[in-house]
Amino acid sequence: MLDRLALASARSGDHGQMDLIHELRRLPPDQREVLYLTYWEDLSAGEIAQVLEISVEAVWKRLSRARTLLRDLLDQSESTSAAAAPTPTTQGLS
Repeated sequence: MLDRLALASARSGDHGQMDLIHELRRLPPDQREVLYLTYWEDLSAGEIAQVLEISVEAVWKRLSRARTLLRDLLDQSESTSAAAAPTPTTQGLS
């Protein structure tokens, strides 16, 4: 699933999408699964519960945890890349 998205993103040159896919791969499989089913397959919590054979409450918990972890991972990635990016004062100092 993520391989198809990564390939399409690479072809289009969408670096933001590639960063998102990289961080999605770092999520635990159960959290990644509910995000995929929610946002890419557009399934409801009830439908996901049926597919995964878990309760709707468990779907909501996994989805909440996945969103929180993904947000944290993306924030970390953003702050790391911002720290590594050249600034106007350091660009010409090599």
